[in-house]
Amino acid sequence: MSHPREGTGAWLPVLTFVLVFAGAVVGSMLWGQGGEIVRDQVDLAPDDVLEVSGWAGPEDPFAAGLVLRLTPLHAEPERQAFDAGALAARLGLEAGQPWRLEVTWPLGAGVKPRFEKLFAALTEAPTSLTIVDDQGLCASTFARLVTEAHGRHLVQLFDPERTLEVSAERAEGQLHFWGRGPGEGARLAGPGFSLPMAPVEVLRGDLPTFVANLDEVDR
Repeated sequence: MSHPREGTGAWLPVLTFVLVFAGAVVGSMLWGQGGEIVRDQVDLAPDDVLEVSGWAGPEDPFAAGLVLRLTPLHAEPERQAFDAGALAARLGLEAGQPWRLEVTWPLGAGVKPRFEKLFAALTEAPTSLTIVDDQGLCASTFARLVTEAHGRHLVQLFDPERTLEVSAERAEGQLHFWGRGPGEGARLAGPGFSLPMAPVEVLRGDLPTFVANLDEVDR
């Protein structure tokens, strides 16, 4: 899998989203090379003060550097709610929200046996991953929900081949989900495994603001 290249090209223009979502502005996801992140002109507390609720894991002493962090796609609640409505209408989805799963996993010491199924899923079938809790399914990957009928750029934007890199040395990047937020017993699940995740508070300034690089998207 290829990881979005940093420092080359320009980030996917906001105009793409304006056209796709019929006027939805999601500038916090995308920015121009050497430019500043687009923000609404409103008075907000600094990003090093405001927090976003999410989930992180696995809670395992043998995780060996593996970090999974699930947060809303947007740090700003108003933008998250707006895009949730726009995506649901555009894609014909049931009620839910967009979510971002960040994966950070240095593999210099190899893959521990208890995480081999996770590694296989990330390598061979990342779209098979789901977010579940004690009540059942919470969210599925966008890559399973978006088709060419919804637009080529949307397919490419959420394509794990473009957002997640997995090699013998590391797994790093993002996967994007649609659905409800998990409750008690939150877990990342895949074929033959599930990994517990615990509630966390994340500073807004620590959250990524991009999804895809224009160099990785066919024009």
